[in-house]
Amino acid sequence: MYEVSHKKWNGAYVNDEARKKNEELQKEFHASNSVNQSFVKVFGKEHNGYVRGVGQGVTPSQMCGLSSRHSTSVADAKIAKMQSEIDVLTTQVAEVEALKAKVAEFDQMKEQYAFIMANIKGNHVRQSP
Repeated sequence: MYEVSHKKWNGAYVNDEARKKNEELQKEFHASNSVNQSFVKVFGKEHNGYVRGVGQGVTPSQMCGLSSRHSTSVADAKIAKMQSEIDVLTTQVAEVEALKAKVAEFDQMKEQYAFIMANIKGNHVRQSP
């Protein structure tokens, strides 16, 4: 995280000190295989109320609080949008079911009409002689 947060868009370090600290951090990490121990050796003990490795003045509430509140509001907005889409789809399903019922009713009426027409033709044929 330190390396990513201390490089420019072109991959160059923001300053020479950041490059040196990252090199030192990499050496310590390979020696101890522990990120936390490496940070303590390179940067010293952690100070309460600040987030290590992201620059001066950044507090935990700025890193976690805002992002979690932002994430929550984004999630709430997505949930509201999905609920709206569910409501629309539920309405559409009800409309499709109503249309299916109408089609079935029309099919039944069509069969009855065909039966009546066949009987009328049959009666005309019998009455002719």
